[in-house]
Amino acid sequence: MCAVTCDLSPASMTHMASGVLARPLPAHGGATGPDARRPDEAGAHHGWARGWGGDRPGMARILAARSWGAAGGFDPPRALFKLLTSVRFAIVMVLIVAVASLLGVVFPQAPDAIRLNAEAFDVWMDPQRARYGVFAAPMRAVGLFTVFYSPWFNGLFFVLLASVAVCTANRFPPTWRTVRRPIRRVNDRYFERAHARAEGVVAGGVTAVEQTLRSRRYKVERVDERDGAVYLFADRYSWAQLATFASHLSLILF
Repeated sequence: MCAVTCDLSPASMTHMASGVLARPLPAHGGATGPDARRPDEAGAHHGWARGWGGDRPGMARILAARSWGAAGGFDPPRALFKLLTSVRFAIVMVLIVAVASLLGVVFPQAPDAIRLNAEAFDVWMDPQRARYGVFAAPMRAVGLFTVFYSPWFNGLFFVLLASVAVCTANRFPPTWRTVRRPIRRVNDRYFERAHARAEGVVAGGVTAVEQTLRSRRYKVERVDERDGAVYLFADRYSWAQLATFASHLSLILF
């Protein structure tokens, strides 16, 4: 019998990476899991707290200097980069382009042969004037009859493509590192504070845990053994994290 604490960290709908901490159950029935801390862990935690307190004046000076530097000037390239790599900004741009595209569906669009001929365009506008009245001329001026060729629509689409391209270039290196070299070793505090975690008792010991994970197509690796605890790393479908870049590429190409 062994006590098992697991962290389940889904990176996508299909990819799952798990950290497993398996400890043999003590014969005396003592505490296990997050409530059972080794003396050296408690000392390390206490030392970290003392070091933080001792450095507080220096940290205050550093933070004050950074605040003063940020208030002293504006960095346009950095601000632009942060804007283009913002997921919220990308979502807003997608919604704006979708609404703009809808305008091209709702309002009649001049065919290419007519759009490129000024006289033919004037003739084509006659039924539009009868339909929209005094609004026909302003609608033509802003390009509502040639939405997909208008400068403002192309500008919106260019900003969206730039945002997608910058986001892709910014996130590909860390994602690729996660796929090729995922983090396998973590401390016990990681298992205690993980958002998606499970804890229980498994009959059969660590071997049973490994067999169960492998039966579900996980690649299981023993990364560490210390103080009677066995640390496992289980991963499957890690390549699925790259699917998001395929969707980004499709948006840029099409």
